[in-house]
Amino acid sequence: NQQISKTELKELDRMLFEQGEFGTHELFVKAYGELPLGKFIRTIVGLDKSAVNATFSSFINNPSLNAAQIRFLNLIIQYLSTNGAVEEEKLFEAPFTEISSHGLLGVFNQQEAEAIVKVIGDLNTRATAV
Repeated sequence: NQQISKTELKELDRMLFEQGEFGTHELFVKAYGELPLGKFIRTIVGLDKSAVNATFSSFINNPSLNAAQIRFLNLIIQYLSTNGAVEEEKLFEAPFTEISSHGLLGVFNQQEAEAIVKVIGDLNTRATAV
């Protein structure tokens, strides 16, 4: 969950595509669209669960959370650990609607939901170069 630099991303791009073993950058874009390489790598390897837990520690350590909120946060953490990223709209689809049919807003109030979306947005951004 550390920010990737442009230099690191450029080196990764060089390692993958200039050596020719994995195809070209053009073939990658044709197969996966304009998905940034950092996000693509995360979809393959996921995120370290302890890093995701640390990212959500301010929420997890809140003693006023109810059981549904704890389950929802754990589901987000598991999803990120496996998939590396989650887009905001996904929080209103399965598997997140298994806890509440309204997804994120069925479990958290507007202010809490916005805070969670901001943390997820920041986490997703770290997969792209700065």
